[in-house]
Amino acid sequence: MKNWLFRSDGTVTIFCTLIMMFLVVFLMVLIDFSRILLFQRTTESALKLSAQSVISAYDRELYRRYGLFARGGSDAEQLFRQAMELNLLNSLSIFSVDQGSDFVQPKLERFELFETEYLGQHAVFERQVMEEMKYKAPIDFTLELLEQWLPLKDAVSKAEGMMTVMTELEKLFEDREQKLEQALSLQRQLGEKLGTSGFPTAATSSAQSTLNSYTQYVSWLSSESSLSLEIAQKLDVLDVEQLIELEERRYKYSSQISSYLYTAANVTTALSTETERLLVESEQLADQIDNLLQEARALDQTINIQYQLYLKGQSGSLTDGSSELKNELDKLDFDDSMIRGEQYYNQYRRAVREQQASLREILQDGSALGSQIRSLVDQPTINIEVNQRLNEANLLVVDLSSRIQQYRSNYESPAVLLAEWEQSMGSSREISSQLAEYEQQFEESIAALDAIKALLSAEEGMQSVQASYDELQKRYQSNSERNASERSSEQDSPELTGSSKKQAASSVTQLSSILQLMGNASAAVRDHVYLNEFVMGKYSSFPMGKLTDEGKLSQELLEVSQQEIEYILYGIHEPLANVLLAYGEIFAVRFAIRTIEGFVANRALTHPLLIFGAAVVHGIKQAVADMGELVREGKTELSRYAPVQVDYKQYLRLFLLLHRGGKEARLSRMIAVIEHNTGLTLLAVPTSITAQVELSMTLWSLPGLSNIAGAISPMDSEVEGNAYQRSELISASY
Repeated sequence: MKNWLFRSDGTVTIFCTLIMMFLVVFLMVLIDFSRILLFQRTTESALKLSAQSVISAYDRELYRRYGLFARGGSDAEQLFRQAMELNLLNSLSIFSVDQGSDFVQPKLERFELFETEYLGQHAVFERQVMEEMKYKAPIDFTLELLEQWLPLKDAVSKAEGMMTVMTELEKLFEDREQKLEQALSLQRQLGEKLGTSGFPTAATSSAQSTLNSYTQYVSWLSSESSLSLEIAQKLDVLDVEQLIELEERRYKYSSQISSYLYTAANVTTALSTETERLLVESEQLADQIDNLLQEARALDQTINIQYQLYLKGQSGSLTDGSSELKNELDKLDFDDSMIRGEQYYNQYRRAVREQQASLREILQDGSALGSQIRSLVDQPTINIEVNQRLNEANLLVVDLSSRIQQYRSNYESPAVLLAEWEQSMGSSREISSQLAEYEQQFEESIAALDAIKALLSAEEGMQSVQASYDELQKRYQSNSERNASERSSEQDSPELTGSSKKQAASSVTQLSSILQLMGNASAAVRDHVYLNEFVMGKYSSFPMGKLTDEGKLSQELLEVSQQEIEYILYGIHEPLANVLLAYGEIFAVRFAIRTIEGFVANRALTHPLLIFGAAVVHGIKQAVADMGELVREGKTELSRYAPVQVDYKQYLRLFLLLHRGGKEARLSRMIAVIEHNTGLTLLAVPTSITAQVELSMTLWSLPGLSNIAGAISPMDSEVEGNAYQRSELISASY
């Protein structure tokens, strides 16, 4: 061993040199590889810091006014280059061997910046709004809406159900009373049928006259027969003058006989035809009356069922945890006077049958009288039997005359037997009359509302500010088109049309839907609430309560800047148009609340429909007064039973929650207002950048070894000569 180590031929030296050479190569490769890893780590850090430095240059005015971030200030490429160079220098200076030499010595070869997202894009805009409002919105929503409005929820829900039932009951009541009015009208027609026909005259005076002349008729027949016989027997012995005299006497009797027969035929024909016609028509009228009464009875039964179901649903509803207004509604006590009952319809139908039977008997006796007269005329003679039949006919005429007079007194004039049914309709007519009066009062109050709305109109200055609204419309359309997507439909404001009660029910339903949304403010409506609170916090509304300058709106109040929230809510590109829409919806809410209070204020009336009608009148009058207060003071009392002040802007917050459809259109309007106020085009304002960067580093290895170092480097890099090059893609956004 000793000999081998101390040999003089250089073998050991060569061996050690080879070992050292491999060690040096290994160490050099290891050093470069370490430099590459350090290069990657430090350049990644520098890239992130540089990208963040670029987006840290934001538009300060946009952030100050709206809390939104977007690129602004210094040129992005210049800022990125400066930040990159500074970050590369600072991040590697701790590895410096001396003041002028770095361990890695990275070099920025080239870079490109791309703007990948813009604030005008709906997804980007909404994301920033959600971030801005994630802490503020729940607090504002709770304090400004939930604490004030939710106590009314149970009362509004109860009133909505109550008004739904009463609306149905009123419709059934009107249909039932219409049927009864039609039945009573037909019953009058049935009573008038006899008096307007020819039957009474034929059965009384005409028949009596015919019967009174019957003996003369028989005498005329006898005289005519005697003269005819005399003329036949003495025809040869009579001279011309005597013959003419006899013929004239016979002709006189013949004429009287013909006249009597004609009159008798008219009487019997009239009795026959009128009887037949009146029987058919009276039967038809009686059937129609009976059908109407059965339909009215069915409606009455439905009213009773609906009413009983409502009362059953109200039993035991008074609870300690309910609001004061709800407890007051629970105390309402309705009577059942609107229900007529089975006995009423049974008696009415029986009365109609009795009327028809009475008329039928009169007509049948009239027909019998006609037959008797016809029989007497056809068999003219005078004997005991004929005299008896003649007396019977005379008695029948007298009886018919009395019964006709009695029938007409009962059913035509003064119609004493119809008075009972007329009187039974009287109470319902009074109710209908009172309801019509309520409708009149409602219309008068609506006219007073129009006078208040006139304070929100302006003729002067409209054209001068319209240009701003036109410019706003162009910005809205541009953003909407460039954010083209499948849009959800806009939820329109419910129109208050129809009768006063329908308008009241519609208002209460609208308010109930809002309160239901408040009570279920879960994740389903969270984003919507956050957007709404952003609108309320960052945009301006109409200064209600500070409106007039000597009775006229100042031009300043017509500007877009005074109606931003209303525009976002409704989207009309005209001065004051959105304010008037908001005013109308506020009226609907006030109308609903005051109508509910009206049920309590008028509960002494007890009749359900009268309470409903009076409540609506109370509601409209108080709502109009509230709207006047809103115009003057800018706020109203929420309710007599919840005496908190609600200002105009809080009502807008309520309607933003109600109109939760058409989110894309609303986002476009929000963006259009920001662009109008700042002069920016948010679809050209970036919120995200992406940088494509190429960096290089000089390797310390021998040229041949550089390839080895490059071979073990990551795939997104390459070695050219002694230069290690790396390409990076980095993104940053707000």
